Amino acid sequence: MCPRWARHVFAVLLSRAGHRDLAAEEDDRGGDHQPEQQHDDRADRAVRRIVSDALDEAIALLNLHRTQLDALANTLIQEETVEEEQIRVIMGVPPVHDEPVVVGATPHEATNGE
Repeated sequence: MCPRWARHVFAVLLSRAGHRDLAAEEDDRGGDHQPEQQHDDRADRAVRRIVSDALDEAIALLNLHRTQLDALANTLIQEETVEEEQIRVIMGVPPVHDEPVVVGATPHEATNGE
């Protein structure tokens, strides 16, 4: 049998992964003692669902940025190496400004040196 604390931890992990419906169902079982095999099957289904959702999201992101990724791949094929600035231009990512960071300072103090 799976201890109550393990079910609660599993429910918290499901919730943090964005599966609150499964988390509530798991945590609400309380003192209900299902055979371990049934619990393992539920856990396997939940994990499969999380992985499937993550795969769907990854595929959607790749499709969304397909044009830029193809351009980057073609540039790498032609030039073999690509500098960060080139990657940023191809991917449409703004350049990083190397400004000093002052810990604990307000934005005004950090830029005015006060």
